[in-house]
Amino acid sequence: FSCGEIEVGLVIKAGKIKECKFYGDFFSNEDLTILEKGLVGLKYQEGEIEAFFQKINPEKYFERVEWKELSRLFFP
Repeated sequence: FSCGEIEVGLVIKAGKIKECKFYGDFFSNEDLTILEKGLVGLKYQEGEIEAFFQKINPEKYFERVEWKELSRLFFP
């Protein structure tokens, strides 16, 4: 990513995200715990994750990273 390396750690139970944590050498513009908590409880389905990222505007958290790019972390 243009802002640095981004990795995501997930715990999935019964098809839903139970835990989410972002790791990497990036600089974040906002508090990532807000983003991580927003993902908890969502179904681990590509459409649901993409819809979430479209609503929150990931560039607020990761400079110059669009929602499509970020969703590839979850579904490479």
